[in-house]
Parts: sequence; C-alpha cells; structure tokens
Amino acid sequence: MKHLKEQVIQVTPKKTDEVLLAIIDGDGCQIETDESVIQAFKKDPVYFTIQVQSEGISKVKENEQLTREKEEIPEPLDFKKHWNKFWRKCNAEASKKVEQMIQSNEQGLIVIAYNTLKWKNRRDNLSSISNLVNSKENDIKEFGVYCMYVIKRRVIILEDIHIDGNIYAIDCELQCKGSNTIINQQELKQSIIPIQWDMEIHHNIPVTLQNLIDKQQQYLQENIFEDALFHSQQHLQLCINTFGLNHPFVADSYNYLGSVYREKKEYVESIEYYNKALTISLN
Repeated sequence: MKHLKEQVIQVTPKKTDEVLLAIIDGDGCQIETDESVIQAFKKDPVYFTIQVQSEGISKVKENEQLTREKEEIPEPLDFKKHWNKFWRKCNAEASKKVEQMIQSNEQGLIVIAYNTLKWKNRRDNLSSISNLVNSKENDIKEFGVYCMYVIKRRVIILEDIHIDGNIYAIDCELQCKGSNTIINQQELKQSIIPIQWDMEIHHNIPVTLQNLIDKQQQYLQENIFEDALFHSQQHLQLCINTFGLNHPFVADSYNYLGSVYREKKEYVESIEYYNKALTISLN
C-alpha cells in the first residue's frame, strides 16, 4: 500500500499544497490495505481514481462543502423516504414521458403517487386525478405500489388532493382549490415554484441508471455474472461521478454489486459491498 501511494504521488501532477486523500479502484472501492491493492490488480482492466485535497482546507470548510453539494442535488432526484426500486423506476419512466411531451409540444401533468386506488380506506382523493386522464389504459401505469398518471391538458384543476409522491408539470396551468398537498414536493397553493427541467440531470442520468440496472437484473437472472458485474460497475461509476461518494444512489450501487458477488458465491466480496451500502445508508 505504501509503495502504491509513492508511485501515485510520483506520476500525479499536483499543486504544492495538495495531499493525497484517497485511491479508488475501478469498482469505486477505496484502497486502504495491502489486500485491497492485490484485489485491485486482479481486475482487468486496472485503473484508479485519485482524490487530492488542499492542506489548507479546514474540516469545517470541508463539511460546509459537503452540505452544499447535498443541497445542490436536484429535488426530483432526492427521493427522501420513497427510496426503493419501484419508486426509482416509476420516476425514470416519468422522466422519459416528460421528455416525450416536451419534444411533441404537449402540455400536461405527470403524477407519481402511492397506488391507493385499490385501498378500502383512503383520504387522498386520487380518484379525481384518475378521472383527468384521457385513457386509463394508456395513461395510468402501475409500478409495484406506485402509479404514474399522465394528464394531457393545458389547464388542470386540483381540488383537495393529497399526493404522497412527485409531480412533473409540462408547460401547463395548475389551478388549486381547497387543501392540496404533495409530500415529496411542496404544498400546493395558488401557484407552484417550479424546478427548472434539466435534461441531463432529470432525464439522461436517471434513465441511464435505470437502464443499467434493468440490464444487470436481466444478466443476473440468466447467470451471466460478468455482464451483470460490468453493468453494476458502470452504475456505480455514474453515481459517484454525479452524486459523490455518500449518496443513496451509491449505496444502491454497492447493493447491486453485493448481489452479483452473492450469486457468484464470492461471499467475502459480497459482504464487503453490502457493508459499504449499509455504512452510507446509516449516515
């Protein structure tokens, strides 16, 4: 490990006040021991990511920077309490639909919410949302415990609606009557402060992540472990590059890697990744 650090320092251009902070392998794992160095060189290809930091940065400033980075993550990607595979897939599909409607110059609203229409006792009035869609067959889709409603109208009136989920407004006018709340966004009054649509952050990245996991799951079911591992690693790298090292998406990536190694019966590696995921989730 000491020798690797010395080699990295020699070949890495750096400023005089910078120190080596971390060495990360191709799987997104921090290399800290001689054993982790050996494991890294068993992979093909072998590559590392180097993190450096100025010695003059105090711990307080570092924490402030991490806080700012967390706050800058776009709201639609900060899924808060709804953090499961159905929620992520439902929002990825909503992102695709938003982009389609933008390209087609369509107006409307996409609602992601708990699928409570089948519940006997509910007080969310989602049936009124259901009545706004043009085609229940094409514009209402179920994803596990969630539903996606696509409403294509220029003017949409919401009355006494309680949505435990997300909404995506596409160039439409929303009129609110009574008490309307959206738990994962904000309370609806007479107007909504919109989150500006960013194709890269709100569409390309979540859709790409979902596609990678769909392929990973497919290869895992077919016992094609190397391809499943490759797509899991691609998912991890994109998550780290986009959100940093301690985001829930990164925890998901470690879980996916852990599941691949578990199916390969490589339990030491599997436990290692599950522990990494747990550490992020508990912080």
